[in-house]
Amino acid sequence: VSIPNSPGGGPAPEDPLTITWTASADNQSGLSHYEVWRSLDFGGVPDPLGWQKVGSDILPAEPRTLNDNPSSSGKWWYGIHILDNAGNMSTEAAWAWGIYDVSAPIAFGHIPNKFSSITALRPNLSVTLNDVHTSVGATTLRVKNEQNTTVFTKNFAVGTTNITVTVADWGTTVLPRNPDGTPQTYTVEIISQDIVGNILVDSPLWTFDQMNQPPSKPSIE
Repeated sequence: VSIPNSPGGGPAPEDPLTITWTASADNQSGLSHYEVWRSLDFGGVPDPLGWQKVGSDILPAEPRTLNDNPSSSGKWWYGIHILDNAGNMSTEAAWAWGIYDVSAPIAFGHIPNKFSSITALRPNLSVTLNDVHTSVGATTLRVKNEQNTTVFTKNFAVGTTNITVTVADWGTTVLPRNPDGTPQTYTVEIISQDIVGNILVDSPLWTFDQMNQPPSKPSIE
């Protein structure tokens, strides 16, 4: 039994998982059918109590392949049972495993906190990304003002999980209050997905208010 491999040599995250196997033979009573069974990972091996049959019986004349959408994301093990017409069963000598991933990355640890206030015109920004089953792809951080205009963008390479913006990254860009002097709300967008295409949704929105005050008015003495 096999699951197609990724370029790196390990089973690729797939949706669905495609399982294939070689033909078997029975020279006495003849083959009856194949059965595909799966189990969740349990410390690097199949959970011995978690085996479940997948789909219907597969006849010898039918293609020896099956597409499977497990009940949840994770590492799944597969094995093939072969039954002859006398009711005898043999089992695939080696299991194969694949990662089924329909879970998007998550963002946490936002600095500054969501819905908070800042006074720095070039604030430090930080957030951590995590993807349980595969890995984070390329990421873009965008800052937008109240007019939904993008005022700052920074791109991050594939696999970057610590998304940070320092004072130096801003260059000449600043985040001012509104022209009338009222606080302005800025929104930070994290545009990312994992390597199999599950899109991150950072909800609720990451916003903060710019509360920087102008200098005090001088007085003539």
